[in-house]
Amino acid sequence: MPSIFSHRVPSPSENNYQKYRPYIREDFHECCAYCLLHERFANGERNFELDHFKPKSKYDQLKEVYTNIYYSCHVCNRGKWHHWPSEELQSKGYRFIDTCRETFSEHFVDEDGYWKPISNAGKYTAERIRLNSPHNIEIRKMVKSLHNQLSDSVLDWDKPIKDQLIPLIDALLEK
Repeated sequence: MPSIFSHRVPSPSENNYQKYRPYIREDFHECCAYCLLHERFANGERNFELDHFKPKSKYDQLKEVYTNIYYSCHVCNRGKWHHWPSEELQSKGYRFIDTCRETFSEHFVDEDGYWKPISNAGKYTAERIRLNSPHNIEIRKMVKSLHNQLSDSVLDWDKPIKDQLIPLIDALLEK
């Protein structure tokens, strides 16, 4: 199964990673790489930041590397921040999920808005970033409810929300 997001190929090359923002935003379908919420459900574009998947505090050589830059809402970016699991934790499978290489369903089961980890990577990511905060659970419940009201299909967290829900909302608003 393909990953949720992917970086464009060929990748842009800049000497200032902030110049990647419009490309990264598009590559991530205007969604957070971690909580998967679209900008419309996460306080808009101004609430999104560029995250260094491997933190620049530990991997300075990757600071300007396009494929190390992810689109993240402010809350998830602050939760992840400069954290990176130790080699010992990584050897046991505890690490951040990479949504450019993996799917949601490899690591979580959605239980009415609560993302139940089914892997050590899922557990590590959920705990470090607080993916199951009461706010996130409530937002996911609302997103699913809205999707169910507007569509006959089931919301699939392995696909970007922008592709599934935003066209339905736009069509509703145009009526």
